[in-house]
Amino acid sequence: MKILLSICLGVFLLTTVLVPVNTPAASAANLPVIDSLLPVQATAAGQPIYKYLVHPNTGGPVACGDSLYPVYVGKRTGDTRKDVATALKSLFASQKNSGGLFNPLADSRFKVQKVEYNKSTKNVKIFLGGKLVRPDSFCDIARARAMVWTTAQQFPEVRHATIVLGSALLGDLLAAKERAKP
Repeated sequence: MKILLSICLGVFLLTTVLVPVNTPAASAANLPVIDSLLPVQATAAGQPIYKYLVHPNTGGPVACGDSLYPVYVGKRTGDTRKDVATALKSLFASQKNSGGLFNPLADSRFKVQKVEYNKSTKNVKIFLGGKLVRPDSFCDIARARAMVWTTAQQFPEVRHATIVLGSALLGDLLAAKERAKP
């Protein structure tokens, strides 16, 4: 543990001493923080792509006390459209239950047909084909919404995702019913 701490401290000291503040290398190391509180990478290529599945009943902030769990899908290509499509294709191919994780949309059959990306607005528009099997419960609908939009918007250069299934917005099709009162 002491060795690891010494190495980390050494790397920190080397980078702060050897990289003057006004150089391009220093600017890249101090990139701005975006909504997710993660630094924006100078290039997206090689960074991880995840799909987010539901880890139910963990006391988390999603749906009815659940959490989202990132599952590694592959490496980024640097093409936002391809990377979003890769993440969603993997998500939609996921089993209903796997390793304690849950996919409330596993009975649906979605195909990513097209992804459009507007760099100036940081918006993606995703066109899906296929069939939605709408979850029955309030909790599963909320889980599905969180899972899909978190997967689509995981990239720092994506601020908002609009997802269309056929001619309807997926968000409208998944509109949550009022939670039943006990």
